[in-house]
Amino acid sequence: MSIRTTLTLEDDLAAALRELAQQSGHAFRDVVNETLRRGLRKDSPEKALYTVPTFSLGISHIFEDKLPSAIIQDMDDQEFMRKLESGK
Repeated sequence: MSIRTTLTLEDDLAAALRELAQQSGHAFRDVVNETLRRGLRKDSPEKALYTVPTFSLGISHIFEDKLPSAIIQDMDDQEFMRKLESGK
């Protein structure tokens, strides 16, 4: 079953789809349909999740098994002791 509809494409998308149709030898509507199907598939291999690169700071062992509030408290305690020892 097909539904005929009007779809407004941005120029760059239309050009890319036309090029795909020309290269593949398929009709423009078939290329649009297949492209939409691939994009809507939940298991689409082209649909990669965005990942944030991570970097080791070399101090992770200091923070193991601590909540952020405990880490902040430790830092505050260290700053307090530094000031106490320096007489400020």
